[in-house]
Amino acid sequence: MNAIAAATQHVVARLTSAPAVLAAVPAERIVQGAVPDPDRAEYPLILIQTYGDPVDTRYVARARALTEVTVSVRVVMPADDLGPLVPIASAVDAALDGTFGVTDTGTVSSCVRVSETELIERASGQVLRYLGGRYELLVS
Repeated sequence: MNAIAAATQHVVARLTSAPAVLAAVPAERIVQGAVPDPDRAEYPLILIQTYGDPVDTRYVARARALTEVTVSVRVVMPADDLGPLVPIASAVDAALDGTFGVTDTGTVSSCVRVSETELIERASGQVLRYLGGRYELLVS
């Protein structure tokens, strides 16, 4: 089992199979790690990042049974306010919160949003806004 890989695969699979998400953001703009070069990036995009290190949470007979992984999933786009991001962030949350499933590298028994996140930054002369949430996934 690779908990980080399983958590990421779960998030990507849920987002790329959600019609409401894909109606707003094409699958090729669901990215992992970092925002592409702001000068050339196409928006809106969805940014997926692992938040911190995984924490082993449950052991059975000295064997790891579940690992908790926290993933940040945020909509990113240039905007004067959060208004244009809200419907996309809501579609992302509907696609992820309360889900579970099997991936190539592990089983996600729970995916729950634990907080909302927002960020504003200036890049290449524009204001980029981020809106989304942190999700805790239990992986075995």
